Amino acid sequence: MLMFYTMKLPFSIAHEDLAQKTKHSTASQAAKIAKMAKVGKLILGHFSSRYNDKSAFVDEANEYFDAVELASDGKNI
Repeated sequence: MLMFYTMKLPFSIAHEDLAQKTKHSTASQAAKIAKMAKVGKLILGHFSSRYNDKSAFVDEANEYFDAVELASDGKNI
């Protein structure tokens, strides 16, 4: 099973307070949900332009869930 988590401008854990105020998620929160849902893969998407290095989202999510990828235009799954 696959979980695509459109985080609507996801935040890193460093901005967790802002994520909470604006009712958005962090990559680690998405990973925790994927783990609870027992999915095989988590794909994170819909990134804020404030983050140049989106690989940090994978690193953050990997602390809670191993199979994490970033969504990209034209990506085949």
